[in-house]
Amino acid sequence: MNRTIKTLLPLALLLTGCFKTTVTGLASGGSPGAEQTVYNHTLVMGAFPLNHIAANDICGDAGVWSVSVRQSFVSMVASYFTAGIYVPIPVRITCRR
Repeated sequence: MNRTIKTLLPLALLLTGCFKTTVTGLASGGSPGAEQTVYNHTLVMGAFPLNHIAANDICGDAGVWSVSVRQSFVSMVASYFTAGIYVPIPVRITCRR
């Protein structure tokens, strides 16, 4: 049993990682303005979202400049302690000036 743990632990650490995806220039013209970070709460390793984030509602008439989705350290810890059942994913929304 001890040998199995010694083998699987390094393998599990190698298979984990962070990700970041950014879409920019969504609003035509202008420059980036205020930023706001909201959490997309998901189940089963992010496969089933529990809430819907509407970037247009957050930015209003100014328009959305960019949306950045990433996995943070807090997300990885929450996922680890819930065995991947619950994963909060931070979404950073930047509005146009």
